Amino acid sequence: MVAMLLSSVGDIFMVNADKIGQYSTYIGAGLFIAAHIIYGTGFYEDTKAKGKKIFNPSFYVGLALMIISVLWLGYEEFFVASEKKPIMFFLILIYISAIGYNVCSQFSYAGNEKGASMILPPAIIVFYITDIFIFLNMLNINNGLRQYVWFAYPVAQLAIILFNGKFEKKKAYQIL
Repeated sequence: MVAMLLSSVGDIFMVNADKIGQYSTYIGAGLFIAAHIIYGTGFYEDTKAKGKKIFNPSFYVGLALMIISVLWLGYEEFFVASEKKPIMFFLILIYISAIGYNVCSQFSYAGNEKGASMILPPAIIVFYITDIFIFLNMLNINNGLRQYVWFAYPVAQLAIILFNGKFEKKKAYQIL
């Protein structure tokens, strides 16, 4: 729940960046980074506590997704963006590392758990893609897809909470 809270507060800073001040984007990104590290660590700890393998085939699928997205964003920044933003791009790489840690942890967890936990990979992919759309916007690359972020993002985050192994035996109202 701490990760969800940090992520939600990060949303407030990111959505209201113009009203809050010039550093709100960095504060929001810092909160998101902390949230992803907490999410990822929770999934890794759960996997280890159950005596399951972290470095399973599903983990490597998540890692491949992260590497592909870093290469794609690098291409967008260096070859497509009209205005280069090296500091913002560096911040995005740090953020992608944190969310990549989370992506790999959830893929690994789902690969071990099966069942309802198989919802995790699609949910974290949607979560990850919404962040990519935001990054492209931050790099002044308007892809026309940002309008879908605020619909897909909360749905993906809710799925991550509801379908991890800790909660699949509880009813949704008991979690929220």
